[in-house]
Amino acid sequence: KDSGELVVLTLYSSTSYFIYRGQEMGFQYELSEQFANSLGLKLRIEVAKSVDEMIQKLLAGEGDMIAYNLPITKEWKDSILYCGEDIITHQVIVQQGKSKSLKDVTELVGKDIYVKPGKYYDRLVNLNNELGGGIHIHKVTSDSITVEDLITQVAQGKIPYTVADNDLAKLNKTYYPNLNIDLSVSFDQRSSWAVRKD
Repeated sequence: KDSGELVVLTLYSSTSYFIYRGQEMGFQYELSEQFANSLGLKLRIEVAKSVDEMIQKLLAGEGDMIAYNLPITKEWKDSILYCGEDIITHQVIVQQGKSKSLKDVTELVGKDIYVKPGKYYDRLVNLNNELGGGIHIHKVTSDSITVEDLITQVAQGKIPYTVADNDLAKLNKTYYPNLNIDLSVSFDQRSSWAVRKD
């Protein structure tokens, strides 16, 4: 309040924050704007490249809060304070919706799946161990490629499979009706916004 502005950290995506025709948009952006207005503050958005960078920036005082569906994990509960409404999501395989689409996780053995590092990669590694190995997991480390870019590549047939949260997958299915997002690969995951403990 002393500075007169609320600095919000988020990721660039169609569900949280994006710029369209020079206009800032996105669900998390709109909620942040309403929150800033209710406090009589100007809103400044800082876009991070990854969830880890977002948390580092928050802890370093480079932002006041994270406006993004941040997974609620034991690992982060010690350093940050989760706040706001809990969102429940789960991870799904994003694939083309042909008749040969995968219907069971055991069918992932022998398949190439492209994912970002972090929770999607970790989940696939665990699933691969549970299945006794055989899933070809490709970690896409380029900062310029987002989960949504991978979903687009699946829709265009450039890669066969990726993993995304079901809410993000559902939104992208409206753009790409040829996608199939029916195969879950995780339990429900709680997520919410976050602030520093102080």
